[in-house]
Amino acid sequence: MAIIKCPNCGLNVSSESGECFACGYVFPQDSFNAQSQDLSGSAVRQPDQGGHEIRDIHSSQGTGPVYHTQSVYPTQDPASHSMPQNYGDSGHQTGQSSIAGNTRDKSRDKKKHSGTAVVFIILLVIVLITALTLLFLLIRKNGFGSGQGNDFDTSMVTFDRSHFIEETVLYDSGDIKITAVNITYQYYYAVISLLIENHSQSEYEVRSENMCSVNGMMIDTFEGIYCDVEAGTSVSEEIKFDYRSLLMSGINKIADVQFAMYLQPESDLFEYKFTDLLQVKTDLAGKYKYKNDNLKKAINSKALQYSYEYQVTYDRDDVVYNSNGVSIRSEMMVTDNDGEPTFLLVTKNDTDSIVEVTLNDIKVNGEIIDEGIGTGGYINPGCTALLDLDLDWELKQKNMNLSAGDIAEIGFSVDVRNREGILFAEPADVSISLKKD
Repeated sequence: MAIIKCPNCGLNVSSESGECFACGYVFPQDSFNAQSQDLSGSAVRQPDQGGHEIRDIHSSQGTGPVYHTQSVYPTQDPASHSMPQNYGDSGHQTGQSSIAGNTRDKSRDKKKHSGTAVVFIILLVIVLITALTLLFLLIRKNGFGSGQGNDFDTSMVTFDRSHFIEETVLYDSGDIKITAVNITYQYYYAVISLLIENHSQSEYEVRSENMCSVNGMMIDTFEGIYCDVEAGTSVSEEIKFDYRSLLMSGINKIADVQFAMYLQPESDLFEYKFTDLLQVKTDLAGKYKYKNDNLKKAINSKALQYSYEYQVTYDRDDVVYNSNGVSIRSEMMVTDNDGEPTFLLVTKNDTDSIVEVTLNDIKVNGEIIDEGIGTGGYINPGCTALLDLDLDWELKQKNMNLSAGDIAEIGFSVDVRNREGILFAEPADVSISLKKD
């Protein structure tokens, strides 16, 4: 083993190390060939990669060779040869100051690189968070997988049966008392149970009117009330709503139910009366958010379309009738799996009165298919109704073999009256073009 001086920093280094432990300078292999010389004092001159020769000289202590370096390139022409950094004029005038400088430079480089890495990592995290957020919003809007959008919402076909009512007196005239007892959820129906008490001396005919609303949507009852209550007795009756009608109206939980009753004493057939709207509230009523857009969202839901086997072939928001607070504001065409069409009209009553809206003189492609009274229904104050025209049945009555795609125009006249049958809004003829713009 021999001790040599590093040509870069000037420190003594073992020849077996292959590189300087102080500055990291890597010794050329040819330099170590020069170390195989004998101890006679003769020197082998072999330039290293930095242009320095390595000379073997006997140490004065006789302990072995000591090596020194000397530049073999002329120092006066730096342009002709590149010289290692920190070399002096003699090629070996480097010391601790050079080592300290190199150390400081390396430390600054490490800090610089470390800072750059931290900034890069932070930017990468921000980019990833942004990308994941956008992906989440995209999935939420359009769904995951082809053919399934945000309208494939299983909550649309799942009815919440957890809400309840407290026993509540809805009507008490002295003769007739009506109490809402509870709400139960059967397999196909939501059921409002009522207790009807007759405290008079006469038998009463009691029936529910076809003006029921649930959560602000007009709903046809699957089973209403029609009973006779003898004097001095009471009966238990039920109003049933099937889940399909509720879900198709955008209702998957019940906050409140409104309905009116017809009361007729047997003793005087001219003394009949209608009650005002009676309201049953569940525990949800105070916190339920009433939204008109739930109706169309439900009808357009793929979950409901798959469940009830229908397709939406036309959907447009267009106010085609508006008079005295009653408006027809949206139109839709749906077909069943056999292609039979039904035309739907979203109709809103923004007044404080119960109104009855009737659609007469139904036309398809300019030809009347149902002359006279067509279809309609009552709409409670502030409520929305989905009026439907069963075009398939009407077309078959006229022997008109038209599919939904063949229907280019639908027309009808609008008649609006109050509960007493008095004209409430301006009559009008409406024509709706189904052609795409």
